[in-house]
Amino acid sequence: MSRNIYPLCLDVHTRPRAFLTRHAKDRPLLGDSLDNWLYPLAAMSAYTLCRLRQPSPRDLLNIAPGHLSDDLMFRMTGTLEQSFKSVLRRNKAGGVDRIARTPVFTTKIRQAVVSQSRYHIEG
Repeated sequence: MSRNIYPLCLDVHTRPRAFLTRHAKDRPLLGDSLDNWLYPLAAMSAYTLCRLRQPSPRDLLNIAPGHLSDDLMFRMTGTLEQSFKSVLRRNKAGGVDRIARTPVFTTKIRQAVVSQSRYHIEG
């Protein structure tokens, strides 16, 4: 695997963390923990930028991190919030912290990204 993937992975985590920090100032995040939102938003970013359900390291190297705009992350955060609320309605015993780390939730957000045409990327 190319070492070029590490700076890219860092960028795909750094940008969403900065965005979520700013976003949470105006709109509290469900579960009150940025960390519960960070991984799912980073995963959604990878799926969106690659436009693939199962991106390989090579696919990730072909994305342009500059396409990860605040507007795109805002739309993905809305989808993520809807996904959290949907699962919470059905699963009262699990909080956001438990839900965010499950393979089932990862599949749910992957499907949400793939099924939505509103994640159009300019460029």
